[in-house]
Amino acid sequence: MAKISRFATTRIAASLNADLRPDENVKDSFYLDGRIARKREKLGADITSSGEDRGFFYAIFATHDLNIDTPDSDTISTLHNLTETIKTSNDKIDNEINDLADCAVEVGGRATIAREGVRQSYFAGIIVKEAEIAAVTTGGACTFLYRNNALYPLTGCDIDLVNADYHGNAIENMNDFSAGVAGTIRYSNIAQLQAGDVLILCNKEVLEALGQRDLLKILYNYDDCGDAAAEIIDRARSVNEAEPLQAIIASVEEVIPADRTGKINLGLFQSQKDLSEQETTRYEPIKTETKDDMLTVQPPKEEFGEQTE
Repeated sequence: MAKISRFATTRIAASLNADLRPDENVKDSFYLDGRIARKREKLGADITSSGEDRGFFYAIFATHDLNIDTPDSDTISTLHNLTETIKTSNDKIDNEINDLADCAVEVGGRATIAREGVRQSYFAGIIVKEAEIAAVTTGGACTFLYRNNALYPLTGCDIDLVNADYHGNAIENMNDFSAGVAGTIRYSNIAQLQAGDVLILCNKEVLEALGQRDLLKILYNYDDCGDAAAEIIDRARSVNEAEPLQAIIASVEEVIPADRTGKINLGLFQSQKDLSEQETTRYEPIKTETKDDMLTVQPPKEEFGEQTE
C-alpha cells in the first residue's frame, strides 16, 4: 500500500563544485544537506546528492572556525541542528528563516571592519520546506532562482544584473523574490517551487568572473546539475586564478503535493491552479532598516542582445 504523506515533498538533485585556496583568516566550506566538507576536500570538491524529502538545506560559506573539518566543531553542530529542524519539525518556513539567519551569523560570523589583504567571511544558505524556499546571505555571497530561462536574485546582490532572460526578453518583477536587509543579513521572500526550477548558491567572485550572460548560458545549455556546476567553476577559474570559488546547483525535479496518494492535509495546494500561478509569499524580517538602506538590484542599463560566438 502506498504511503500517504501529510506533507508536500520535493525531489531535488544538487551538485557542489569547489576550487578553493587556503587562507589563514577564514576557511571556505560547504554544506550539502547533511554533507560537510572533509579534510581531504580542503582544496576542492565535486559532489552530487539527490533525493525526495520534506526539507533540504544547502549552504556555502567562509568561516572563522578554522577547525570546521573536525568532529567536535561547533559550526558542524549548528548546521546539523538546522537540518534536523527543517526535516522533522512542524514549524512553518516563516519561522525557520529566522533559524537560518541565526545559522548564518554563527557559521559566518558577524561583519568586521574590512582590511586590505584580509578575506572576509560570507554565507549563502537556502532552505526548502514542504515545496517552499527561503534564503539568506551575508558578505560576498549570492543566491539565485533560475526559472523560465531567467535569473532571479533571491537576496540582494552587490553586482548589477540586466533585466533580461537568456533570449534577451525583458523580465517583469525581477526582484520580487528579494525581501530586503536586516543588519548585515539579506533575506529572501518565501516562494513556492516548481518542477524545473534551479537554485544557485555561489560566492561573489564566481559571478564576477562569469558575468550574468555566461551564467545564464551554462544554465540554459546544461540540464545536469553536476555538469553545470563543474562548467561554472571551470569558466570562473579561467578568469580568476587566485581566489576560492564554489557553487551549488540544485535542480528541482518534481514537486509532490501532500494529496498525491490521499486527501490528507492539502496544505499549500488547496487550489487547482498551476504552480506557476501561485504568488510569492512576502516575508518581513524581524528588524528592517530604512528604505535607503535596503540592498536591492540596480535597474538595468541595457538588455541582452543576440550574441554570436
